[in-house]
Amino acid sequence: MRLLITAILLAEELHFSRVAERLHIDQSTVSRRIDELEGELGYLLFNRNHQMVELTEAGRKFVEDARLGVLHIERAVQSGRAANQDADLVLHIGRSPYTDPFLITTLLSVKVPLFPQLKIELSQQFSYDLAYEVLAGGVDLAIVTEPPDSKRLTTLKVTEAPFYIAMPEEDELAYEDSVSLDMLRVGPGSSSSAGCTHRCTTQ
Repeated sequence: MRLLITAILLAEELHFSRVAERLHIDQSTVSRRIDELEGELGYLLFNRNHQMVELTEAGRKFVEDARLGVLHIERAVQSGRAANQDADLVLHIGRSPYTDPFLITTLLSVKVPLFPQLKIELSQQFSYDLAYEVLAGGVDLAIVTEPPDSKRLTTLKVTEAPFYIAMPEEDELAYEDSVSLDMLRVGPGSSSSAGCTHRCTTQ
C-alpha cells in the first residue's frame, strides 16, 4: 500500500519534494519507494532527472488501475472491521432513471444470510456516469442501460423491459396495428408523436 500510494501521489504531483511533504517523509524515502516498486514490476513508471519527472505510458496505465486497487483494499479493510464489530454493512448501488421500478423493489427485498446487517443505499445517475462511478469506486455496482464498452467493467444482463409509446387518442398513429421507429420521426408529413418501439436491454 505504501508503494502504491507513493506512486499515485507522484503521478499527481510530478515532484518528489511535494510528495514527501504530503506523506510527511523525506524525499529520499519517496525515491527509494519508487525504485523499489519499479524493481518489483520490472519496468519504469516514471522518467526522471534533476529537472523533471514524467509518467511513462506504462506508468500512466499502472497508476490508473492502482487507484482502484487502493480504493478496493481500503473498502476491504472497512468491511472486515465492520463485520468484526457486527456493524451495519452498506452496499452502494447506482441506478439509471430508466430502471424498472419492480427490479429495484425486488433488489431491496433480498436478504443475504451471511450479511444480516446488510443495508442497500441507492443513488440515481445516468448510465454513462454510473459506469465511471463503478470504476472510480463511488458505487459497488450499478443497474444501467447500454453501459460503455470497457475491459475494466463486468456486465451481466438481468432483465429486458419494453419502452411504451404515449399519444393522444386522436393521433393518427393510435389507429395503427403496429408502429415503427420511422413512423415516429418528427418531420414534414410525419406524425408529431414521439416515443420508442424497440425493447431495451437493462444490464
